[in-house]
Amino acid sequence: DNFSVWYWAALTQLHAGEREGYRSSCSAMLERFAATEDAQTANFTAWSCALADGAVDDYSIPITLAEHAVAKDPGNDFHLKNLGAVLYRAGRFDGALARLDEVASLQGEPDAQANSSAAYTWYFLAMTHYRLGNVDEARKWYDKAAAWTSEVLAPESEDGTAKPSVPWNRRLTLELLHAETEQLLGIAAAETTPEQEPAQ
Repeated sequence: DNFSVWYWAALTQLHAGEREGYRSSCSAMLERFAATEDAQTANFTAWSCALADGAVDDYSIPITLAEHAVAKDPGNDFHLKNLGAVLYRAGRFDGALARLDEVASLQGEPDAQANSSAAYTWYFLAMTHYRLGNVDEARKWYDKAAAWTSEVLAPESEDGTAKPSVPWNRRLTLELLHAETEQLLGIAAAETTPEQEPAQ
């Protein structure tokens, strides 16, 4: 009954290319947590379903959960971002853009130590603008997100000093959203790729 375990499982399966496993984890989360009154549980269940296209066949429950989390804590940018993300996955691009624009105005400059990365919002803004035909805006948000991703995932600072490690779930999420946005926008992989450590 711990939503974190299900979220970690879904993210790991997705990163490993196990799409059916990812979908199964999302389905199980919805079965367990669809009626939750807890904002964090609702938030992470919706976010898990927004990590990639095709998580579920019907996004009505994830949207309801995301809306519930926002209603519980209206000023929480993490909750607002997740609502925008799940609206995007549901194909409701105008609604997604409204929420994501709201989040971007709240977040300001990114903070590597924040609970959620502002780059998540920027990647979803890039994809949403692209779906709406706003190619230049899409590229602007992609460039901003890609630059931050490269910086935060680089093992060393510009002066050569080691940087604090990025939480593994953030690293995986940034890599997934970067690759998806890059593919959607048709950007060559060699043009802007986050630096990654060798596989362990």
